[in-house]
Amino acid sequence: MANHALYICKSCYFSPTQRDYMGERGGIHLLKQLLNLSEKWSLQSEFVIQEVECLSACNRPCVIALTAPNKTSLMFGDLPPLLSSEAILQLC
Repeated sequence: MANHALYICKSCYFSPTQRDYMGERGGIHLLKQLLNLSEKWSLQSEFVIQEVECLSACNRPCVIALTAPNKTSLMFGDLPPLLSSEAILQLC
């Protein structure tokens, strides 16, 4: 059972100046890449990757949050949606 959660804001703009890229928000691009990479991820059973409507950090797209029981929750922003997936999984 997963004790850790990685939340991805699916409403995040692609960049501070560009809402969509190829018809989708940046958060959706990031979510899709993370879900794809996580299929072969060694920590897959320990984490749940969950989309959320908004993490209320709209001036810092793209935004993620990490949570776990008895640990400090962390939120990160300014993540390029097409370039951050591998680094996010390494951080986890």
